[in-house]
Amino acid sequence: MDSILKLDDNDTFDLVLEELLRKNHASRHSVSPEIANVIEAAKEDLRTSLIKANFNIDEVSDRILDGNYCQDRASKFVTLLKETKSELFRSIITHYNSSYGDVCMDFDWFVKLVLGTSESKVIRYPIIQLVLSTVNCNSQRKQNLCEMDKDVLTRLIKNLETSLKESPP
Repeated sequence: MDSILKLDDNDTFDLVLEELLRKNHASRHSVSPEIANVIEAAKEDLRTSLIKANFNIDEVSDRILDGNYCQDRASKFVTLLKETKSELFRSIITHYNSSYGDVCMDFDWFVKLVLGTSESKVIRYPIIQLVLSTVNCNSQRKQNLCEMDKDVLTRLIKNLETSLKESPP
């Protein structure tokens, strides 16, 4: 945690701490390349510390508080760490999983009724519109939109159920 707790300037410490623990993926602030490097180093350091501690937040907190750091900064860091632990754990798992490909972060679906097309004036069939929000290893978000009729939806559900049955517990 040296990369963040041993920063010279308190304003820089606060900025890096906010970028590290209060947010998800996209940066709120425009930062210099030097600060961006500090933020990335701190993220990697925190990920590594949590993984080595088997995601035991108390063990990491004790290590920070017992370290040779300014106690005010260490206390502030540990307080924010504990406040944001759920989001932090989710972010670490997403980061790990996204190194193998895009990860679905969110989805939404809509049911629509097609009443007609340019070829046929009267058609009535439902379609599902599925919107998948994904993130990749570079923390870039992307939305994918797909529409499907009842047959395609049924096949998708069967494939998902089969995958779930075949996956290890």
